[in-house]
Amino acid sequence: MFFKQLVRCPYLIDSDELQLFLRPKNKEVERELTYLPKLSIQKILEKLIPFYSIMGDVENDALQPINLAINSFCVQCKTNLSFLEKFREYVDQQEKSFDTSWASNSKLNNFFFAYEKDVLSDYLLSLNN
Repeated sequence: MFFKQLVRCPYLIDSDELQLFLRPKNKEVERELTYLPKLSIQKILEKLIPFYSIMGDVENDALQPINLAINSFCVQCKTNLSFLEKFREYVDQQEKSFDTSWASNSKLNNFFFAYEKDVLSDYLLSLNN
């Protein structure tokens, strides 16, 4: 099973880690692994690219329409961002207007509540008399 998985990851065959694991110099494999240098992301990518090239054998002529599509997408994103910023400003203004109108409506609501309370109290008193 191990070798089947290893065949699926050809970049591991030449790795220092696997060589150390398969042919240990002493019995302390874990400790020896800690002495291996830490690889930067760039070095790891350099090891992987020959086996898993993202681009493959794509010529520059084939890349031009892709680049145009990406640039068009970037322009559209900038346009959308501008629209969304203006929309946020509009919503902020609407929220402020709502808060202002709510304060005046709150006074009106309090007035009507007090009026209804007085009317209802008077009505209940008239029923008791």
